Amino acid sequence: MRDKLQIALMAETGMRAGELLGIHYDEDINLDDKTIQIRFRERNQNDARAKNRENRTVLMSDSVYKLLLEYMANYADALKKHKYLFINLQGNKEGDVEFMSSLQATFRRLEEKTGIYARPHMLRHYFAQSRLDAGWKLPMIANALGHKDTRTTELYLRIPENERLVASKEYFEMYGSLIDEEEMSL
Repeated sequence: MRDKLQIALMAETGMRAGELLGIHYDEDINLDDKTIQIRFRERNQNDARAKNRENRTVLMSDSVYKLLLEYMANYADALKKHKYLFINLQGNKEGDVEFMSSLQATFRRLEEKTGIYARPHMLRHYFAQSRLDAGWKLPMIANALGHKDTRTTELYLRIPENERLVASKEYFEMYGSLIDEEEMSL
């Protein structure tokens, strides 16, 4: 359940792995509006942190929200031991705050089970591309990812050449050329 929640949150919100592991369930989650506040903190117990010293808010879908509530209810006793949302659920570190190595191990297990190469950061690329495909403008995607510069966001995106050419053709049909055809005969 924890692994599923982590993957879903990263894919739906574009959160970085460090941002995910730095969530404090007691102050970052707003259950009323289904949002999570991503906060930069200098010293998280698990060394996880948000980048760029910026805060932002992300929204969960209804299904991820329900999974979050179920996770929090199932592990309420363990969660009370500290403020972090994600904890180790088994082994000699059960109940301790989850570190990046544990999240990376989750993705290795996923890869072993599916045969598909998977890493946490790939979900940020998925988020960016799926939002572009849904019609979001580049500045909105950059903002959602916590990028200060849209050029960074552009590195996450694949814009097929045929789409760009179709868009260029539509632009010319709508707005014409910079050079007037009458001026060309001069």
